[in-house]
Amino acid sequence: MKRASRIHTRLFRFASLACAVLLALAGCAGPDPTEEVSPTMSQPTDPATPAASPTPTPPPPAAMGETNADGTVSFYVDAVRGKPDGAGTQADPTTRLSVAIERMKAGDTVFIGEGTYTGSHFLPGGEEGKPITLQAWGDAKPVLTATIAYAGPWEKVRDNIYVADVSALAYKMDTTNPQVFLDDDALVEARYPNMGPTMDTIMDYRRAVAQAGTDKATLVAPDDIPSDIGGATAVVWPGSNGLAGWVAWTSPVASVEGREIHLGMEIDRNEPVIGGKAYTPFPGNAFYVTGSLSLLDAPGETFYDRKTGRMYVWLPDGGDPTGRAIRFRGKSSVVLHADGKRHIRLQGLTILGGGIRMDGAGHCVIEDCVIRYADHFQGNGYVSGSQTESMVVTGDDLVVRRCVFGPTAGNGILLGGNRVVFTDNYVQNSNYAGNDYAAVFVFRSTDLEISRNQFYNSARAHIFFAIGVRFERCVIEHNHFKDHATLNSDAGAFYTWSCDGGGTEIRYNLVECGNRNDNGTMMKLREGLYVDNYSSNFSVHHNIVIGGGAGLQINLPNPGTTYAHNTVIGAQHGIGFFSVPKDDADGTGIRVANNLFADLKGQDIRYYGTGAGKAESYAGSLQDGRIPVPQNPDRQIVSSNNLRGEVDASFRPVAGSPAVDGGVVVEGLTGEFAGSAPDIGALESGLPMFEYGPTWELP
Repeated sequence: MKRASRIHTRLFRFASLACAVLLALAGCAGPDPTEEVSPTMSQPTDPATPAASPTPTPPPPAAMGETNADGTVSFYVDAVRGKPDGAGTQADPTTRLSVAIERMKAGDTVFIGEGTYTGSHFLPGGEEGKPITLQAWGDAKPVLTATIAYAGPWEKVRDNIYVADVSALAYKMDTTNPQVFLDDDALVEARYPNMGPTMDTIMDYRRAVAQAGTDKATLVAPDDIPSDIGGATAVVWPGSNGLAGWVAWTSPVASVEGREIHLGMEIDRNEPVIGGKAYTPFPGNAFYVTGSLSLLDAPGETFYDRKTGRMYVWLPDGGDPTGRAIRFRGKSSVVLHADGKRHIRLQGLTILGGGIRMDGAGHCVIEDCVIRYADHFQGNGYVSGSQTESMVVTGDDLVVRRCVFGPTAGNGILLGGNRVVFTDNYVQNSNYAGNDYAAVFVFRSTDLEISRNQFYNSARAHIFFAIGVRFERCVIEHNHFKDHATLNSDAGAFYTWSCDGGGTEIRYNLVECGNRNDNGTMMKLREGLYVDNYSSNFSVHHNIVIGGGAGLQINLPNPGTTYAHNTVIGAQHGIGFFSVPKDDADGTGIRVANNLFADLKGQDIRYYGTGAGKAESYAGSLQDGRIPVPQNPDRQIVSSNNLRGEVDASFRPVAGSPAVDGGVVVEGLTGEFAGSAPDIGALESGLPMFEYGPTWELP
């Protein structure tokens, strides 16, 4: 079913601030006046001790680093053993990462030791055969962050709630979307209903279910709400049944009376593609309220008062935050800037409270890195076209491997370009804002590869191909998709709409749809692999899909798209089809072959659409030749050798099943088979199961 209200295209974006451009052209980082280094997340001070005058930082040596035999330089940075004026050698490391980056040239390497390094750095570029490299020094696990450390003092308000006047830090904090970190976990902005105690559990968070009386101007909660939350923000996944929860919308709270939350701005918008009330609150919608001190009533919650510059916290384990490893999100959510740069290698780094921007880059590698909380915001509706993402890798000949991404409010990562490889990664808890983002959001690409990854807990889709653009020869293979659409509805593990796949193949993936966080009484549309209306030229084959609504969803029109050799287990329906009411449905050019359906809760096919201007539907069995939808026989979908049967614990057809040797050869897709004909389903008898997921396990 169509979920988007508009078609938008997006171009590669480059840094626009003049100072950033000048620094980038000069190939230097520039000293960051806010840079700090620490062996731990903060340096506690005794609040009873008068603050000493700051000691001036001594200048670094005129020459830094160790010159190698080939003329390149190795710089050594260490927050534990180094000194601000250290020579940047192994024997005398510096603590000043920005200075080392500033002095890099093609072929140089910065080795980074233990500790936390605060600042936003502009990287120079390298040359072919001489990349610039930032990497962990030995077994160190350095943390690079744009967050702001705060050790105290804090004053007790009541119980376990403490407050600090941080107005002096406001100029370098993100006060629009404030976020508080304890160690490397983000705490939760105070809300109803409570969740927590940290954002690491974000995709398990509780949302209230709107009750009778809910409409475009009012949300009715199941419980009484504090009356003094005027000015707070309500976040709701609106829509009538079947159309609910595509994206989150927001409104300020004007007032509260008992359980009634009166909105300061009506949430009501027409859905131009399929019609219906997709963006109006109804009873059964999921929602929460945040942004008021009176909602701070549980461990792990925080509140920032923009008027007074005071920060309130209740730590997950209670007690005084003074001296604890507290940080605030900084104004910049980009830790490493490399837009337009070439020949860069990043290895073994943890990025906290920000991301890495390599927009329009070339010949770069990111490996063995961890990126946590790259973005933090709450969008209103479809905002991905206007929100600037902080974790971006686009360009030519780029590799991202063995990394961990998430949690984040936006995309786990935004990819795009030519010959981009994203492999062997974990992407978790993406898009906790619940807007139109994904674990991997993909722009226009040619020969892109997404392989051997695990995607877990995405609010919407795990992989989303951008709307209205063309892709060529991309491959999505051997991935493990688990629990998508945890907050939103009408999404697939893979999803796109109005997109030309250009021969893209989605193959040899294991998809576990999950069933968490359903929207109250609303229908939850959580499809397996989903190529939505007005798309074309995708091949979806040899995948195993477990659970969900329709294991395979193909919406019309979709010429050149083939779903073949897939196994769907335990879904509501094997295959779903839909066409929007304004169209005369057209299934021309769609082929469905050799798919095996086991333990379905409903029918093989579920179809809703139009034919000859009239609404029509079909729920029944697959038939060879042409599926009897749409009604116009010249526009019907081609079907062959699909079967409803049983599978064993290895996802293969049970012994004696007609699925064995029961398929037909689908040119270019079937591959090797062992018997007289290919088996129906994703796995061939006598041949090994395909591999999926990362080659390594999270510690």
